[in-house]
Amino acid sequence: MKQKNLAVLVVIETAALGLVAMGAFGVLMDQYERAQNKIVERTAVARATQVFVAMLTATPPTATPTRTTTGTPTRTATPPFSPTPSRTPTPLISPTPSLSPTPSLSPTPRPTRPPTSPPTNALTQCDTIDDSGNYRLTTDLTANGECIKIKASYVVLDCAGHAIRGTNDTGYGIAIRKYGLLNAQTPGYVEVRNCRLSNFLYGIYVEAGNKLVIRDNDSSNNFDDVEPGSRFGKFLGMTEGGGIRLNHTTDSQVLNNTTNTQAIGIDVRNSSGVVVRGNTSSNNSAWGINFVRTNNSEASGNTTTDNVRKCTWGAGTVGFGCDAGGIVLQDGSNGNLVANNSVTGRNGNGIFIKAHAMPCGSNNTITGNTINSVLYNSVELSFCTGNKVNNNQMRDSLDGVWLGFANNSEIRGNVIANMRNHGVISLNSRGNTVSGNQIINSNEAIYFYSEEYNRTEYGWLPSGDYTSHSNCLCGNTLSNNTVGVHLLDSTENQVTGNTYQNNNRNLLVQGRNHGNNLQGRLQFPFGQALAMLLSR
Repeated sequence: MKQKNLAVLVVIETAALGLVAMGAFGVLMDQYERAQNKIVERTAVARATQVFVAMLTATPPTATPTRTTTGTPTRTATPPFSPTPSRTPTPLISPTPSLSPTPSLSPTPRPTRPPTSPPTNALTQCDTIDDSGNYRLTTDLTANGECIKIKASYVVLDCAGHAIRGTNDTGYGIAIRKYGLLNAQTPGYVEVRNCRLSNFLYGIYVEAGNKLVIRDNDSSNNFDDVEPGSRFGKFLGMTEGGGIRLNHTTDSQVLNNTTNTQAIGIDVRNSSGVVVRGNTSSNNSAWGINFVRTNNSEASGNTTTDNVRKCTWGAGTVGFGCDAGGIVLQDGSNGNLVANNSVTGRNGNGIFIKAHAMPCGSNNTITGNTINSVLYNSVELSFCTGNKVNNNQMRDSLDGVWLGFANNSEIRGNVIANMRNHGVISLNSRGNTVSGNQIINSNEAIYFYSEEYNRTEYGWLPSGDYTSHSNCLCGNTLSNNTVGVHLLDSTENQVTGNTYQNNNRNLLVQGRNHGNNLQGRLQFPFGQALAMLLSR
């Protein structure tokens, strides 16, 4: 599938090699540019009728996943809960700080539709696509290594439901790669759809791209780095392999794909403006959806279940978890929106902003998600600033929200129920706001504490006072918990305007506690209140 002008380019590039050998690179470039201009002039009209069709035929709806209730509460008489508290108390001392608005889902970008549709080219074998146009796979393929390479812009590849299978979990089923002289051109307006890919390192791999659409594919059962059956592998820092991998990609979409049973479902790195929406990424050993050094992007309306592995922990303990999870933002992923996802089942963690000795992931928003039955933390964010965890539903995990060395974060309007340990737990964090949440039927609803740490080991942290202080734990409804609010060596906090209902103990303050403002409202059922009155 070469362009008619291929012979001209071959002559030019062959001449270029001779000229470079003589040190006349400038002459080469001048000849090349003149030839390119002539080629463009001769082919401009033809290309106008053979360019990209429509990358999208419809904008996928953004629907809030149906909330799944799993497990039986370990305590009785859990009150029914709704997305917002039935009553928002007014703090007695100072109002809850005003909170910045939650960003809305980004509109799905729609490329300009060209005036006519190009003819469809049939693909019957593994090949390189290096010319614009429509391509349709007409048969199943098997490959040892890379199968289909796309090295052009304005390409639609439709596999029409056919399968591309690897043989040894290496290479890529479909690879979108740079092209042109010195591979200086980045593919744009490329769509890959309706493909089934398996047994590769990654089913779909993007070296770089702009305005790409990867949609309606099943890229499952690719490379996994754990032992088959036992799911035993390394404790996660980083790993490779999976369904869909995007590198250095901008303003693109990953829509309605299935990416199950491999190391990583959808893996986006060093990118921006990427929308990952409506996908199913489950039963992977590392992460369902993984953003690394990816900014201003979106993961919304996805379903991710049972993403977990077993490994050896620090003290030699072997168990499940290992920093696996449903959706993870790593290594300085900033300004992203994680919204309306269903993160359920046996994930190690639910949604995890991870920054261990790495650049922080700050100013991300986690909102409207349903997070149920994960092994450890429904939401975890560490070492970073300006993150928001708002209006989520969390049930039946170890901890609801875990903060570590975090500052200026918001945890607001969430419903957190049946946590085996804590609703919100915070270590060495400062200046955070926990407000308007319902925390129900958990061990401790809110626990903020300080702990000594090895300052040499954490020497990469910016300078600052990493003790627990100056947090606003305001206006929450805390019901049927063992303890409502627990402070340990945590100072100068505003614990005001909370409503305490049927907790075994409402407030527990230990260790350093200077400057704390502790006020709230107690509510009792009528019978309990009458018994208390008669006992006096």
